[in-house]
Amino acid sequence: MLHSLTLLIIALLIPLAHLSKHANQLYEDLLYSYNKSVRPVSNTSQPVMVQFGASLIRIIDVNELKLWRRRKFVPTLGSNPIRQ
Repeated sequence: MLHSLTLLIIALLIPLAHLSKHANQLYEDLLYSYNKSVRPVSNTSQPVMVQFGASLIRIIDVNELKLWRRRKFVPTLGSNPIRQ
């Protein structure tokens, strides 16, 4: 019984490994020439304003607490596709 269950699990996991290969290839194709040091802004001398806030949900213990984090920014870079 255990042998049959093991074979069934392996048979179900093989297609997932194949999908993972395609996902990795897509990731590599999309981010091959990606430069992390480039800021996507229209004017590099202008700062990007980022707001960060937190609110206390509950105190679980003296050394541990849970909270919600809120982040907000206004993206100034937009797209204007060329219409033909």
